[in-house]
Order: sequence, then structure tokens, then C-alpha cells
Amino acid sequence: MTKLLKLQAVVEGVETEEQLHKLYENDCEIVQGFIISKPLPAEELNKKREQIKTNIKRLGKMNTYVMKGS
Repeated sequence: MTKLLKLQAVVEGVETEEQLHKLYENDCEIVQGFIISKPLPAEELNKKREQIKTNIKRLGKMNTYVMKGS
């Protein structure tokens, strides 16, 4: 539905690679959840930014965004 309306949706609560791959198969573009990172305070997020980016790259195939401007 979001594609028809030319909107983007954020799928929250993604925890497993199986969930991630199912979302990818259904053209989901933006996810968040423990598969990317546990919730972090802002100062800790900045310290772990590279580790999070590495985790995203490891998950491969999907164009996943942790945050705008990353």
C-alpha cells in the first residue's frame, strides 16, 4: 500500500534474519530493531556508529537505514 501511495514505511521490531529476508522479498526498504542494534542513548550511538554500519553491511541485500544522514 505504501508503494501505491509513494510513501515509505519503517518496519519496527525486526529481530531475525528470517524476518529481514521476508521484508526484503516484499520490497520493504527501511527497518529498525534488534537485528540492527539494541536501543542506545545518543552518546553511545555515536560511539558505536561504525559497528552498526558494519552490522548493516553484513546483513547484505537490503537497503537498510538506521537514521537519516548516516
